[in-house]
Amino acid sequence: MRRRRNLTGQRFGAVVVLDDPATPGGRTALCWCDCGRVVELYRDGLTTGRTLTCGDRWEHSRKPVVTYADAHWRVKRERGPARAHLCVDCGRPAAHCSYDHTDPAELVEPRYFGPAAYSLDVDCYEPRCASCHARVDRAWQSGRELRKPAIPPVQEALFADQAIPPIVDGSPRKNG
Repeated sequence: MRRRRNLTGQRFGAVVVLDDPATPGGRTALCWCDCGRVVELYRDGLTTGRTLTCGDRWEHSRKPVVTYADAHWRVKRERGPARAHLCVDCGRPAAHCSYDHTDPAELVEPRYFGPAAYSLDVDCYEPRCASCHARVDRAWQSGRELRKPAIPPVQEALFADQAIPPIVDGSPRKNG
């Protein structure tokens, strides 16, 4: 009979074996995962490379690098679609969630249209209409200081009392 190797203290992917009982026929080992969970895992899964995490799919499905698109999906998930808000610059209905370039830990991703700055902080995004979003991004790319546009009084009056209908299941509903 072959002598069983003790796995205590060894790392397998994101898992470190805390206790590998030396009982004959013992098939599991107590393990600590990098995400903080302590679980019992099968020894053969560890030694063959089939088991590299504790099995918590939600925790381990997150990407180590958050992309421009991932950051915008986070904003949409937390705040809802941009069309449910008004533009912070002109007051018209918003079309996009725009990064305001205030995060000191700003990230930049090369894109086909040029560099795209983004943030992992959801609070650094504001709802904007398409024209205001383009104006903010052009100002950032050229290094100019951004000024808020002057809103004509007629336009301000048009949108002052406009209520955005609540959105349920992705479709707009009329009030009342």
